[in-house]
Amino acid sequence: MRRLGDAIRRTRRGNRWWLASTALVVLGTAVFALLQWPGTHARAAGSGESPGQTPVSEQGFSAAGCAVGTPIPTVAYDLGSSFQGLSVASREELCNQPPPTGSSVASGPTKSVGYASVIYGECSSASGDGCSPPLEVESWPECARTPNSYVSSESNSEEGGADLDPNATVSLSSAPQTPAASFENGTRIEVYTGTTTIVVVANEPSLASAAANALAAAAASVTPSRTASELQSDAGQPGNASTCTTLLQTSG
Repeated sequence: MRRLGDAIRRTRRGNRWWLASTALVVLGTAVFALLQWPGTHARAAGSGESPGQTPVSEQGFSAAGCAVGTPIPTVAYDLGSSFQGLSVASREELCNQPPPTGSSVASGPTKSVGYASVIYGECSSASGDGCSPPLEVESWPECARTPNSYVSSESNSEEGGADLDPNATVSLSSAPQTPAASFENGTRIEVYTGTTTIVVVANEPSLASAAANALAAAAASVTPSRTASELQSDAGQPGNASTCTTLLQTSG
């Protein structure tokens, strides 16, 4: 009887050990699967030097006064809460207003376009054009901002179109398959991710390049299936908002 009791106790201990081991295996498998699930690696907006996507909310563009039907980005990007010692100074959604009625538009969209802006660092000096922050990251709908959004001509110089040399492309070492263009002596770099045009504006070319590379890598990590030819094709679209399908549905 004692032997039977000992055997039962051993069996019970063995069952408890087996159940505990099985639970650990199941838990480990679930955690591993969760880590591999698309989007799980997306960090919370504003966490450290961790470039990545942030949610785009219609409410932000609505509060900014964008009209119904305004093209807005599907996703926005930032560099986390700080980048190279520069902390986030502001985050906001804005509307690039359309040109005056009846005016001649040489390039770019003929209606308002919404974009997200994240500014890093505070202005340290002012110029004739006001005070420019050290670093700004903008996210635009690519259907409204591609290399074809610019025309280097006198008729478009007031809109900044003459700032673009169509041959001034840049190769991003972090994501060489992603098209990008350089403006204003390298202090502005546009990265064409296929859905969002990431615009980096900095006070130094080296800072713009570092930020653009970090953002391009973040964009490539969430859309790894996009080939270089597909991205180039997307960047070759008109860039006048005529192909935009993601539009603001509500207004403020």
